[in-house]
This record gives sequence, C-alpha cells and structure tokens, in this order.
Amino acid sequence: MKSNLAAILLLLACVGLGVAFWKQNRRYADRRQRLDQTINLYSNRVTILQAKVTHEAAENEALSNHLGVVETTLSTTSVRLQKAEAEAKAAAAVAVDERVEAMRILEAQKIESDENSRDLRDMLGRLLSQYAQLSRSQK
Repeated sequence: MKSNLAAILLLLACVGLGVAFWKQNRRYADRRQRLDQTINLYSNRVTILQAKVTHEAAENEALSNHLGVVETTLSTTSVRLQKAEAEAKAAAAVAVDERVEAMRILEAQKIESDENSRDLRDMLGRLLSQYAQLSRSQK
C-alpha cells in the first residue's frame, strides 16, 4: 500500500506538474503571440517609413535637379542681362556721341549759314548802293 500511495502521489505530482507546465507553456505562447504581433506592427511601421524616406529622397532628388536647372537658367539670364546692359550702355554712348557730332555739324552749318547771310546782306547792300548810283546818274 505504501507503494501504491507513493505511485498515486507521484502520479498526482506528475499531473500537477503537467498542468502547471501546460499553463506556463500557454502563457509563454500567448506572450510570444503578442510579441510577434508587436514585432509585425513595428516591422510594418518601418516598411512604411522606409517607403516614405525613399519617396522623399526621390522627391528631394527631383527638387535638387530642378534647382540645378533653375540655377543654370538664372546664371544664363544673368549673363544675358549683363551683356544687354553693356550693349545698352555702349548704344547710349554712341547715341550721345552721334548727338554731339550732329550738334557740332548743325552749329558749323549755322555759322556757315550766318556767314552766307552776312555775305548776301553785304552783296544786297552793294547792289542797292549801285542801283541808287545808277538811278541818280540817269536822272
């Protein structure tokens, strides 16, 4: 009987340990499932963030390329503007020089015209004087 009692106690101990082991195993399985879900959640978040980073990197590269185009256009426009300003200054200088030259020519023509007018007045005065002398001599 002692051995039957020992066997029953051992059997009860084994059943108790089996139930405890099963409960413990179930808790660990539940915990592992929750941890796996958490890992999947974070993995999905990482995947989403990686996609966003990739998209933003592509967008950044596109913007960088566009900025390069804009900078090149700005540089070209700046060079053209400087050239146009230089041409405008040169044209203005030529126009001023041409205007000064035209004024000098007009002034010379005015002086020549004044001299011709004076000569014509003198000639007219002499002709009138000769006419007056001829008229007096014919009287």
